[in-house]
Amino acid sequence: MALVTVVLFIPLAYWCRSRIIFSLATLILLLALEISLFRIFDLLNHGLWGAIALTLPPALLWGYDDITLPKINSRIFLPLTINLAIWYLSLGFFYLSFQGIWNNFLLRSSSEKVLRQKLAG
Repeated sequence: MALVTVVLFIPLAYWCRSRIIFSLATLILLLALEISLFRIFDLLNHGLWGAIALTLPPALLWGYDDITLPKINSRIFLPLTINLAIWYLSLGFFYLSFQGIWNNFLLRSSSEKVLRQKLAG
């Protein structure tokens, strides 16, 4: 689906000059990239790589520029990509601010796990 988005919807957004089509195509592309990154970098076992996987898509959005594409002379989607990057980081940090997510984050020492197992059973 990500390849279809890149091949069909991004050029369609430039041809129509539609910010809605571009933002929907970008969100689909970001979700596909995020799923791929989380499969490559397991967040539960490698915290640093998980942090890289969370911050790479907004960094790519922030660095996006329309002028690098051939035959494009204006920067019509540059403000939109910066706003999408800010929204992406804001929603991601909001999601990670809840305690229930970090309760499942397995970075405890093995002695603490053994102690909890002894107390439980």
